[in-house]
Amino acid sequence: MSRLTIDESRRSLQSLAAAVGRYHSVVHGLAQSRTAHESMLGGVAVGVASAFLGITEMWAANDGPWVAPWRDSAKGKRSDGERGPWCAYFASGCHAEAVGRINSWLVAIDVDARYVLTSPTSGSTSSWWHKAVDDGCAITAAQLLAGEAKPQTGDAWIRNADRAEVYDGGRGNGGHTGLVTGSGSGVIWTIEGNTDARGQDSNGGGVYAKMIRLDDARLVGLVRPTMRLV
Repeated sequence: MSRLTIDESRRSLQSLAAAVGRYHSVVHGLAQSRTAHESMLGGVAVGVASAFLGITEMWAANDGPWVAPWRDSAKGKRSDGERGPWCAYFASGCHAEAVGRINSWLVAIDVDARYVLTSPTSGSTSSWWHKAVDDGCAITAAQLLAGEAKPQTGDAWIRNADRAEVYDGGRGNGGHTGLVTGSGSGVIWTIEGNTDARGQDSNGGGVYAKMIRLDDARLVGLVRPTMRLV
């Protein structure tokens, strides 16, 4: 077996270092692209949500070992301690969990960059929508129907579950939410918490995959998850 000379070993190490440097440059380039990191964040969030498909409440309404962590970790937790509906806790919690996983991957490949979630989180669909409008990461149903914007994987759709009037002074008054997993001709496919497999829109008790029509009069719009490097 031949042995590498000192010069050959040095050249090999230099070549490896250059390759690693190019790889890190690609990662940083993707990280700095808004389109790329929105897509990455949305895809990871849907992956998180998918792992919970089929879980259901236990013990009491809006409670159980798979429900309580989402309800209690998301911003907007009810100050009175009551177990409120958890569809928005689940969706916004998946966004937050996705950022944490992306940061863990960056640590694992020794990239010196970290993300923070910049889109809002909330336990209430209406307050979440209002915050998204204020933060500039909301897409209205009218924009979707006019073709001015398209759903992306990981977007959170907001829908009023109780009445056809979906705007209140130009601001959504949503009652249910879930994550977009894909879209087709006039429809979006979703994963939703606090719903059921029989078609119940909200407060159904589990995590299930659904389909929503874009021309549903109750649709308020989408909250697009965003993050930035720090």
